[in-house]
Amino acid sequence: MRGCTKLMTLHLGNNQLQEIPQSLAELPSLELLSLSHNKLSGEVPSALSNLTNLLNIRFSNNMLSGVIPSSLGMLPNLYELSLGFNNLSGPIPTSIWNISSLRVLSVQGNMLSGTIPANAFETLPHLEELYMDHNHLHDPNRNPFNYIHARPSSGFLFPVGSGSFGSVYKGELDAQIGESPYYVAVKVLKLQTSGVFKSFAAECNALRNLRHRNLVKIITACSSIDNSGNDFKAIVFDFMPNGSLEGWLHPDKDDQIDHKYLNLLERVGILLDVANALDYLHCHGPTPVVHCDLKPSNVLLDAEMVAHLGDFGLAKILVEGNSLLQQSTSSMGFRGTIGYAPPEYGAGNTVSTLGDIYSYGILVLEMVTGKRPIDNKSIQGLNLREYVELGLHGKMMDVVDTQLFLGLENEFHTADDSSCKGRIDCLVSLLRLGLYCSQEMPSNRMSTGDIIKELIAIKQSLHSPASCWCAYVPMLWLRLLLLLLLLRNGATKATDELALLSIKSMLSSPSSSPLASWNSTSSIHHCSWPGVVCSRRHPGRVAALRMASFNLSGAISPFLANLSFLRELDLAGNQLAGEIPPDIGRLGRLETVNLAANALQGTLPLSLGNCTNLMVLNLTSNQLQGEIPSTIGARMVNLYMLDLRQNGFSGEIPLSLAELPSMEFLFLYSNKLSGEIPTALSNLSGLMHLDLDTNMLSGAIPSSLGKLSSLIWLNLANNNLSGTIPSSIWNISSSLWGLNIQQNNLVGVVPTDAFTALPELRTISMDNNRFHGRLPTSLVNVSHVRMLQLGFNFFSGTVPSELGMLKNLEQFLLFATLLEAKEPRDWEFITALTNCSRLKILELGASKFGGVLPDSLSNLSTSLQTLSLQYNTISGRIPKDIGNLIGLQSLTLDDNSFIGTLPSSLGRLQNLNLLSVPKNKISGSVPLAIGNLTKLSSLELQANAFSGEIPSTVANLTKLSALNLARNNFTGAIPRRLFNILSLSKILDISHNNLEGSIPQEIGNLINLEEFHAQSNILSGEIPPSLGECQLLQNVYLQNNFLNGTISSALGQLKGLESLDLSNNKLSGQIPRFLGNISMLSYLNLSFNNFSGEVPDFGVFANITAFLIQGNDKLCGGIPTLHLRPCSSGLPEKKHKFLVIFIVTISAVAILGILLLLYKYLNRRKKNNTKNSSETSMQAHPSISFSQLAKATEGFSATNLLGSGTFGSVYKGKIDGQTDESAEYIAVKVLKLQTPGAHKSFVAECEALKNLRHRNLVKVITACSSIDTRGYDFKAIVFDFMPNGSLEDWLHPKPVDQTEMKYLGLVQRVTILLDVAYALDYLHCRGPAPVVHCDIKSSNVLLDSDMVAHVGDFGLAKILAEGSSSLQHSTSSMGFRGTIGYAAPEYGAGNIVSTNGDIYSYGILVLETVTGKRPTDNRFRQGLSLREYVEQALHGETMDIVDSQLTLELENECETLQDSSYKRKIDCLISLLRLGVSCSHELPLSRMRTTDIVNELHAMRESLLREYRIEDGSYVNVTLE
Repeated sequence: MRGCTKLMTLHLGNNQLQEIPQSLAELPSLELLSLSHNKLSGEVPSALSNLTNLLNIRFSNNMLSGVIPSSLGMLPNLYELSLGFNNLSGPIPTSIWNISSLRVLSVQGNMLSGTIPANAFETLPHLEELYMDHNHLHDPNRNPFNYIHARPSSGFLFPVGSGSFGSVYKGELDAQIGESPYYVAVKVLKLQTSGVFKSFAAECNALRNLRHRNLVKIITACSSIDNSGNDFKAIVFDFMPNGSLEGWLHPDKDDQIDHKYLNLLERVGILLDVANALDYLHCHGPTPVVHCDLKPSNVLLDAEMVAHLGDFGLAKILVEGNSLLQQSTSSMGFRGTIGYAPPEYGAGNTVSTLGDIYSYGILVLEMVTGKRPIDNKSIQGLNLREYVELGLHGKMMDVVDTQLFLGLENEFHTADDSSCKGRIDCLVSLLRLGLYCSQEMPSNRMSTGDIIKELIAIKQSLHSPASCWCAYVPMLWLRLLLLLLLLRNGATKATDELALLSIKSMLSSPSSSPLASWNSTSSIHHCSWPGVVCSRRHPGRVAALRMASFNLSGAISPFLANLSFLRELDLAGNQLAGEIPPDIGRLGRLETVNLAANALQGTLPLSLGNCTNLMVLNLTSNQLQGEIPSTIGARMVNLYMLDLRQNGFSGEIPLSLAELPSMEFLFLYSNKLSGEIPTALSNLSGLMHLDLDTNMLSGAIPSSLGKLSSLIWLNLANNNLSGTIPSSIWNISSSLWGLNIQQNNLVGVVPTDAFTALPELRTISMDNNRFHGRLPTSLVNVSHVRMLQLGFNFFSGTVPSELGMLKNLEQFLLFATLLEAKEPRDWEFITALTNCSRLKILELGASKFGGVLPDSLSNLSTSLQTLSLQYNTISGRIPKDIGNLIGLQSLTLDDNSFIGTLPSSLGRLQNLNLLSVPKNKISGSVPLAIGNLTKLSSLELQANAFSGEIPSTVANLTKLSALNLARNNFTGAIPRRLFNILSLSKILDISHNNLEGSIPQEIGNLINLEEFHAQSNILSGEIPPSLGECQLLQNVYLQNNFLNGTISSALGQLKGLESLDLSNNKLSGQIPRFLGNISMLSYLNLSFNNFSGEVPDFGVFANITAFLIQGNDKLCGGIPTLHLRPCSSGLPEKKHKFLVIFIVTISAVAILGILLLLYKYLNRRKKNNTKNSSETSMQAHPSISFSQLAKATEGFSATNLLGSGTFGSVYKGKIDGQTDESAEYIAVKVLKLQTPGAHKSFVAECEALKNLRHRNLVKVITACSSIDTRGYDFKAIVFDFMPNGSLEDWLHPKPVDQTEMKYLGLVQRVTILLDVAYALDYLHCRGPAPVVHCDIKSSNVLLDSDMVAHVGDFGLAKILAEGSSSLQHSTSSMGFRGTIGYAAPEYGAGNIVSTNGDIYSYGILVLETVTGKRPTDNRFRQGLSLREYVEQALHGETMDIVDSQLTLELENECETLQDSSYKRKIDCLISLLRLGVSCSHELPLSRMRTTDIVNELHAMRESLLREYRIEDGSYVNVTLE
């Protein structure tokens, strides 16, 4: 072993080794050395001290002698030192007490002597387990002890036992003269242990009101101060002289001398006692209690061997008395002890009475087998349950405790045969009981009442062996009886018939089901029953069950295993649930198993490996979980098809699958498999179909797969594979039909000759990777190919016209590449594709195709169904004969530069479902022939230059669900017939046109409509009340029109309304209170109308960020934040008349005064022409000059400097009021005019902000363009002051700020991100004209006093004059747009301005907000970006990258939040990270839309707010508190 220099773990326990080899000291990397349970003799090698990486030394249960080497104290990292049960002598070396890292010290059962130092344990701060009993050690007072016995007066020196939260001491209470001493057990809490106070409280709370003969009796509790002045807490119990059940099942060496032995009857009695205790705790106590830590060491035995359940330190009281799973509010982590705790506790820390039943089942198995659940003797890596299952299907007595077996063997010599068999039957019953209690699915476990009945029956049968079969026979034991009868009577006709009836008993089916005729009283032989096929060679024996699609429900019976001649099992297409019974492994003749398309759960039984004749195993489309067992391997020599698709299997692909010599079809599609693809799969020389699609596999594609010369289909799609495609894959098999590798992270150039050796390919799917270079010309060789999917890559150059030779081509998908066409010759491939007469789909969108479309496009196959050319720069006219493509169902030409009119030949495309041509330059009127497209479901003509009236023939499109005519030049009235299209459900958008007249009453016909846009037209009249009949409406936008009148009360019927914008109209009257009752309403804009009266203060009106009302001067009341005047209660009539006269008189005088002042002002301005200043009005400050700004900022002093950027510095200013309270604070951005581009920045910001009004944009008050005191040009913009600074200050506080405890909770972060998303949505889609901000980052997100976010700094903003959100070339000379780290990659490549660029920056902002890391952090300068950093973590430890402050918040809240609530917060964090990754996609067109972002964040915020309790009708936000 000397050469194994990298060996880290060495397990050689449970063997017959006799000597410790010296070469062990030459393994420098060794961390764990386990040699327990051997026959090692000699001394412990002192040279082990050379192994400085050693963490665990396990030498217990050997025959080692000599002293403990003092050199072991030199091991700096030692975690465990286990030397128990040897023949070691001498003192414990002083150096051992100095191993500060030591957590486990076990030296019991030796002949150690000497004194334990008084301060021994002060130098072992991490010690958790200490075992020193059964030696000759002395305490500091020289008191020898061979067993540990401590009275309270002896200082609690030596415990009888020790656990995580405390140590237990035997104590003797003072007795009266002549009375016997009263012994007690004292549990002293380890107060330094985390969670110990909760353990103490839990135990006291659980035991306070509990009284039962099988619970440990609590005498009292003590909470006091010890002699050293430290806190002291203890619980006093009755002392149990016979110790714990653990001591009897697994006696120490010296206990074995005392012949500790439990016979079968005693074991059953103890199990019955424990079951009675659980039954009381769960069902019959004052309130249901879950013990949470049932195991042998917590079962204590009194003098009469009656069992008492103790140690309630993890107990959980179910307040509502519910035995179902309850969320634990504990923060004590994993509940219970490993091996005994149910699997659901490890998965989600859920507390349940059914969890106790699982632990009880393991306890039963341990009592019968004598093996701990974590015993090394549990063979081949199996757990105790699996070990017992295999034993029941093989040699049952091999798993029984040897002591119990010997006891039974002695009884067999004296008892009659029936008595002996009765004992064995009872053992089988106990093992079955343990298995039923410890099933993985909680709902399948037994109840305490049933357990008690079974144990009483077993106990009675032991007292009366002859009646073992009939003492008590409930359903479970009736099945067991049937099984034993079948085994004893041999394989007969009755055997299979009884087994079939047992199978039927666990199934449910309609009365008309074929199973209705399965009846033993019927004259029909069971071989003629539906679905049953019997063997010809063995008459009467069932060879096949063909019960597919029998409409069956229920579970698969374990008595299926009694059909010992069964070769075919087909139960596919039913509704079977539960687990696959492990008994199936007994069917050695099975050749075909088809359980596909059911609802089976649990794991795949290990016993399936025993079905060595199996040829087909099909379990697709179930709910199976866990790892694929390694037992499916070499022994299954005939298995040629393994289909595990669409389940939940996890872990790595087991290497054992590579040992299946006959394997031809391996389907593992749609699971949760991880790790790398095993290179050993290349051993499957006959493999024809390998499908690993939709998993979480990583690493490179193994080059060894190129050896699979028989392969017909290779599917590795939808994983996380990386690297290049190995060259061997291109030569894998000349018969390969399918190559699917899409949706991975593969890179590199596809070789020119890649497809030369793959002539039979039918499908090539390589999309969504990172391939680059030109398309390989060898594609011409794959003449049979039907689907060629190469999109979402970085392929460049032109499309080879030779691809037109692929006459079988049906789908040609090149969406989102860098392929281009500029000149007419670049488009020759279109002409060549006219030879592909089967072509159905042609996708060329989101690439670099330009120039003019060739007319030959109209000559493509009439079979063409989808033509996608969107997101390119194609110009010229749409080919006039495009109507020749009569099979077309989808035509998308979005975001190009098409001109001219829509061809009238489009009217011939009568199969068209989607016609989408937005964001082009198409003009003229819409042809009347559009009305012929009667199958159209979506018509999108927005953002063009269409003119004239909306054609009335649009009303013929009766299947339309979406109609978008926005941003054109349509005139005239809205056609009334438009509202007869009752199928309109998604959207009707006629905004940004020149439509006039009123909104027709017929709009009420559109009862399924969700979104209505009519803003920015010339509409007048009242809002029709019939709009209220469209009760599914979610978004209504009518702003920027001339609508008048009041808001009809009928709109109160729109209960699902989320957004309503009526701003910039002439609406009047009071704001309706019913708007506050629409619970879903989250955005309401009523600004710039003539509303008057009181503003409601509830519902949407209670959230200042959710509504806008400015520009309505007659409003009053509302929430205090609005600062509106209070509403008066009215004046008496006479006074009112006088008041009117007085006001009119005063107004007239005032107007004359103002006119006179204005005249004088104009004269003065003419005289003072030299003072060239442009000043804008501001509330309470009609004008503002340089001197006023200088005064407000104290001469632009450094103390008022808030921040500085490329083009300017921002100062805090104070405009004096009459009082300090009325003083107004402002933010003044002073331009650095010497900086190149600063003037353009000033103009851009003023231009962008001039017409923008939104609650989440920084409000501009005024601007100043003047001359400073030195005669230099001076330009500044004045904004509202934001007292809480920028988001950057909160995410990355300076050391000075940290003293102010700046902290954002999860809800606040989500709300801020939602505010920013609202701002971007307004800028891009809902403002007067689309605006690109160009510099979204955390320092440009400002927070007001209510922590509402406002986007500011529009110095780089670009107004898209044509209203297009797609990529537009910027004419700016300002260079790189944005800030490094936030700027979209396309900006760096070509200085392109796009709303998609803002989305990229927003995505980075989201990632920064969640991780707390800047995109320019030092860790991201080595080729790793913030986005890649997050992507990697999403496939691993996600919480490791979350901002530590957020992590701390979740840890603190974990103590009070329910488990589902905690998980929901984790899910929210993951969703935020995924949102950030989606928004910052490298390809602009793959990024999310603002509306989708808003919807997702809104849902997140609502979900989080529901986690907080409601008091007095308002949310109490725990995070903010």
